[in-house]
Amino acid sequence: MDGWLARLDEDGLGCHLQTQVENTRAVAFFTRMGFVPFGSAPAIPGMRYAGERVHQLTMVRPGERA
Repeated sequence: MDGWLARLDEDGLGCHLQTQVENTRAVAFFTRMGFVPFGSAPAIPGMRYAGERVHQLTMVRPGERA
């Protein structure tokens, strides 16, 4: 991940990803990598974990060209 993000930085590029709000370990990891939440976090149709709805989280890491 560090190498990939370093390459994006070299080119001044950003990127985005999606994970689940309820995946707190992934959210914490991507936050440490410089990503920030973007927009709303809608429920994912049909997906449940432990009987509860899960939500899609879009995160972005802006580049210098953004």
